Order: sequence, then C-alpha cells, then structure tokens
Amino acid sequence: MRRLILPSILLFLFILESIFVDVLPASFIMNNYLLVPHFLFVTIVFVAMIGNRNEVMLQGAIFGLLFDIVYTGILGIYLFSFPLIAYIISKLAGILQNHIVIVSLLSIISVVLLELFTYGVNLLIGITTMSMDIFIEQRLISTTILNGLFIVIMAYPLLKLVDKLSVVE
Repeated sequence: MRRLILPSILLFLFILESIFVDVLPASFIMNNYLLVPHFLFVTIVFVAMIGNRNEVMLQGAIFGLLFDIVYTGILGIYLFSFPLIAYIISKLAGILQNHIVIVSLLSIISVVLLELFTYGVNLLIGITTMSMDIFIEQRLISTTILNGLFIVIMAYPLLKLVDKLSVVE
C-alpha cells in the first residue's frame, strides 16, 4: 500500500497541472505572461533530493513520458529532462545540507533548468522562434515565481511526507 502513495500523489499533481491554468482567473494573466505549473516536476525533484532517488527517477521518467504524450508533440523532452535534472539536483543536494531552505532553493533552480532545457530544445528544432529576452520576460520569470510559491506552500508537507515514507521502508 505504501508503494502506491507517491505515484498516487504524482498522478494527482499531473492532473492538477492540466486544470490549474483553466481554473486560474483571467485577471492573473496579464500582458502575455505565461504561467506554467511544474508541480509534478517540483515534487519529483524534492523527493529525489530527500527520499529514495532510484524509485523517484523511474517515476520521473514514466511521468515525463506521460507528460510528453499528453502535452507536447515531441516525445522525449520531458522523458529525458525530468529524471536528468532531478538526478543532477539530487547529487548537488547530497553535497549541500538537506535543510528545507536549501532543498527549496534547489527545487526553484531545477524549475529554471527545466524551462531553459525545454526552451533550448524547442529553439534548436525550430518549434519556437521566441527570442531569449522574450522567453525570460514572458515565461521564465512568471513560471519561476508560480512554482516558487508552490514550493513555499508545499515544502514542509512534502518534507514530512518523504520522511514518513522513508521511515516505513
């Protein structure tokens, strides 16, 4: 039963991301700013830093593939980036202390890395023609703030959940 808790939470976050922007009032979206929720990815990174890295890397790849199938026209961007960035950040977290502030800051950095990676791949293959300045102004900053707020709100509950799941192991 315990093995189903984390995948169930990740599935819930996957569904939550898909309806988040639709439920967000239009007054929050101004001047072509894009708010891209990465709640699923933040949780994957958070658990990779504190919990069972191998298990969550596999789940990151599975949910990355699912993300690619549902939201993108290119298979592999999120399949590759979710586990890769989570692995790099978790190794960096191993060097630093596993304090909630450090883990939260690394989670925010992981969102920035994910956005830059997906922008770079889309630019490389010609899907987007958005310049880097416009990307940073209209998407990266607003997305980082949105996911930073999610991290501030959910860091402590995620920490407690990961501690509870790792005690049971």
